[in-house]
Amino acid sequence: MQGKGLLHKFIKEAATELHKKTRDSLMVICEGLLKSNKLNVTAIGRAIESKTTDKYNIKRADRLISNSLLEENKNHFYEILAKKIVPKTGWCPILVDTSCLTADSKFQIIRASLALDGRAFTLFEMSYKNGTLRKMWEVFLETLNQILPTEKGRVIIITDAGFHNKWFQLVRKQKWDFIGRVRQDKNYTTSKGKTFSCKSLHEIAMFKPTHHGSVFLSKQSHHKAVICDLYSVKKKSKRRKMKTKLGKIKQGSYSKTIAKGQREPWILASSLPKSSFNPEQVVRLYSFRMQIEQSFRDMKNSKYGFSFKNTLTRSVRRLNVLLLIAAIVNFIIWSVGVLAEQKNWHFKCQSNTSKKRTLSLFYLGTIILKSKYFDIKMSEIKVAMENITFPSKENIMERQL
Repeated sequence: MQGKGLLHKFIKEAATELHKKTRDSLMVICEGLLKSNKLNVTAIGRAIESKTTDKYNIKRADRLISNSLLEENKNHFYEILAKKIVPKTGWCPILVDTSCLTADSKFQIIRASLALDGRAFTLFEMSYKNGTLRKMWEVFLETLNQILPTEKGRVIIITDAGFHNKWFQLVRKQKWDFIGRVRQDKNYTTSKGKTFSCKSLHEIAMFKPTHHGSVFLSKQSHHKAVICDLYSVKKKSKRRKMKTKLGKIKQGSYSKTIAKGQREPWILASSLPKSSFNPEQVVRLYSFRMQIEQSFRDMKNSKYGFSFKNTLTRSVRRLNVLLLIAAIVNFIIWSVGVLAEQKNWHFKCQSNTSKKRTLSLFYLGTIILKSKYFDIKMSEIKVAMENITFPSKENIMERQL
């Protein structure tokens, strides 16, 4: 399979502190994931090419995933990934979100991804037990700060409504900016000491992004309250309906809750200076947030991703090693997808005649790696990575809400 050379080069660069046998096993396991596209111990073991039986290959995969030294050194791999992709100047919008990692929801994942054109690129992720997220916030942000290169653009952390005041304070502690959605049950206090519900902004929200001034994001204006700017925008209805297998509109409580949330206007809290960022730019930056949901699909989906939702692993340490393996292989696949788009190979992989790319970079890279028709050169991938377009003041207005 193509891509082995790129994979070996990256692991040799990042795994300098690992024992040679551990490094060799990591290469073999990553090759197994490239071949099987299934992120579980058994599937990876069966995909390993060797003269031994499946039993010993599966045991080899199991031993590597239980390797405590690899889990302790995982951050170094993420540092190398970040160094290759994080912009040195301009904006560095980072999307943060959580998702269920296992089918029983006992283990979840918190991920930081760099917003790009198309899919977000995973910079760092870690697993945790359900119910312990808020304890992990500070550790997660401090680790992310260590992983990001010293020379980087302006870091803007973008989150959904699940992250509140404590999170915003921790982000500011790292000297970063934030954009976060605020739900209608939250309150804010103006500089004059008047307190209002965020729901009151729903009535005056317009299709054009509006700035509502600097406020304290709490019921009272005290020194612990988060000081930020509030923005609102009302989105045009896309008239999408969640339907059953019979084609009827779903009437369940979950479906109705999601529909209600989609109808709500966006109320955004931001620490970005209004002198440098206008309301339109803030709203368009927040609109990148859905990219991270798509990157979760790349990892968990059985058809288009790594089928991680079917994993039976129930250990945080082992899950973190599996996530690291997924991040390494994802980088290889994604970089090949970037090259394929720039060389217009996607036209030969699509079943339609659309002039735009209709396949994700991840799925496109998977197709290219399995095909013998295309010739992948390391030098061309390096050039393709240098030509990646990042969100900036010049191109942000081209993005559709």
